[in-house]
Amino acid sequence: MTELLRINAKYFIYINTTLGIITILICYIIAQFLNHVNSILPMISDCFVYEPENYISRFGVISFINFGNLVSNVLIANFVSTNDFINKILICISFINSFCFGCVGAISEIDNIYVHNVFALGGYISYAVYLSIIWFTSLESNRNIMTFPYIIVLLLKIFNAKPLIEWSLTLLYSFNIYKFSSLMTTEYIVINTLESNI
Repeated sequence: MTELLRINAKYFIYINTTLGIITILICYIIAQFLNHVNSILPMISDCFVYEPENYISRFGVISFINFGNLVSNVLIANFVSTNDFINKILICISFINSFCFGCVGAISEIDNIYVHNVFALGGYISYAVYLSIIWFTSLESNRNIMTFPYIIVLLLKIFNAKPLIEWSLTLLYSFNIYKFSSLMTTEYIVINTLESNI
């Protein structure tokens, strides 16, 4: 096999996470400007309902928050795992998390608010499980103190779905990803070509 492409894992995660946040902020600004929301701080999903925000959100949420975060969480799982079993569990949770947020991006509140909300909460809860497993199984140097604020805010969201709580939870999700990736120094995503012997 020949190495086709080598991407610094830390920079990939930083760029992807930042683009996910920018997607949400662009949708928020457009929704405010076009009076598509009734509050200065609406629920994030309220900013994804009408055109043109819904096109931007579907592209951004599926590209960065669904697929990009999947890659980011798998990279982080590989970095912090102390054994193969834990690594497999974290990767499985990464896929569940990705699927949930992919459905959030694909199914708007107008399409089906119940399904949308179930997948949003499923995405947040699966990430809390992911963070907890890392906290209890990884080396102390890889533990992330941002785990606890995330879990506390998640509990608040479960019992009180206010917009400020949702925005805080989303930002804490991103801060956790930033924090884990900041520990990476020599990790890369390597794409190889397959060579055939014909």
